[in-house]
Amino acid sequence: IAGVYEIGGQLGIEAENLTSFSRSMIDIANSTNLTEEAASVGFARLANITKTAQTEFSNLGSSVVSLGNNLATSESEILDITQNIALAGTNAGISAPQLLGWGGAMKSLGLEAASAGTAFSRFTNDVVRNVANGGGELEVLAKTAGMTAADFKKSFETDASGAIQTFLAGLGKMGSAEQLAVFDALDIA
Repeated sequence: IAGVYEIGGQLGIEAENLTSFSRSMIDIANSTNLTEEAASVGFARLANITKTAQTEFSNLGSSVVSLGNNLATSESEILDITQNIALAGTNAGISAPQLLGWGGAMKSLGLEAASAGTAFSRFTNDVVRNVANGGGELEVLAKTAGMTAADFKKSFETDASGAIQTFLAGLGKMGSAEQLAVFDALDIA
């Protein structure tokens, strides 16, 4: 317990939140394949990146446990990939629980944390830029998602994760040639 308190303090957990943080990390370690140290470091860093309130560690822990129980991946793998996508996702307006969901989905598909994190981050950063700048790329994103450019922009600004999911669903309905055309138009190798 003292070790978890120490790690929390070193990683910026405020004194008034150290007890609930430590309890959550010990509970996570007891119910997942994460050690107390890995959980403490991983969740503290994720909260710092995503600017998640320090009172939400129990909820984040519950999210990762639920994902680990219901997806073909482990909690440590989910947390690992989520840390790789956290900065770009946060910049796009995607919340920590949503990022855990994305991380779980990517690991369930067997994607490696580093390469999936790079691809997700690049794509998300490109979408943020395209939404801000408008133009042809925004039109391609919107058309693929089955929306107008204005609707896609509004959707992305209010629910970035949902807008990306809608885009991917639209992409999934296309044939290979159409998908390649979208990738070319968005300059995705």
